Amino acid sequence: EPKVEGKFVVRGRTLVFVPKELKPSTIYTVTLKKSIAVKGTDPLKNDVVIQFETSPKQTEYSESSWYMNTSKAEFAPNGPMLFSIGSVDTAQEFTVKAFAFKSFDLYKKNFVKALEIPGWAFETNKTFVVPAADITLAREFSLKPQTYKQEYSKYLVLPENLPKGDYWIEISSKNQTQHIFAEVTDMATYLDVTANKTLLWVNNLASKGPIQNAQVSLSSGLAL
Repeated sequence: EPKVEGKFVVRGRTLVFVPKELKPSTIYTVTLKKSIAVKGTDPLKNDVVIQFETSPKQTEYSESSWYMNTSKAEFAPNGPMLFSIGSVDTAQEFTVKAFAFKSFDLYKKNFVKALEIPGWAFETNKTFVVPAADITLAREFSLKPQTYKQEYSKYLVLPENLPKGDYWIEISSKNQTQHIFAEVTDMATYLDVTANKTLLWVNNLASKGPIQNAQVSLSSGLAL
């Protein structure tokens, strides 16, 4: 999936499927049914599923290409609010747009959808876009990278803090655009998972104490 036209070719002891055409920047899923019988071999015990991603139609490599060091950020309401960025010089200009989600449910829906994309699917992750109907432009900045405490790292530092809420951040420069999910919240969490236990700390950054009676649920909606 998606469906591909092609032909099978036998090469020695190998059966090869030769596709007629593959779409660029697309994740394909190949399923080998356990019912497939190959003479002289043991049958499969279960279906085998293989996924791969095709390369983009045209890839341009440039020494000036930059990258973000994360796909999600969390900020306290009192800041600072900054994004780590690599392979840039301090003279390069960036446009940063902060789009606010119209509701937490819309933020959750899009965030979970993005998580469903395999981490190795670079092109699919890069081209993931939140529907315009789910967000509204809240802030726009023109920024240059700068150091912040660590001289060897460069950051885009917002000149004013965003209000509490959930955001889709668009960062653009030199015909290149990347996106980041961001949350501005007083809630700080830490999760630790072992073989048979799960421990979650939930604290309030404003009061510097634990949040009482916190409700925890899975992305599926199942309460814990």
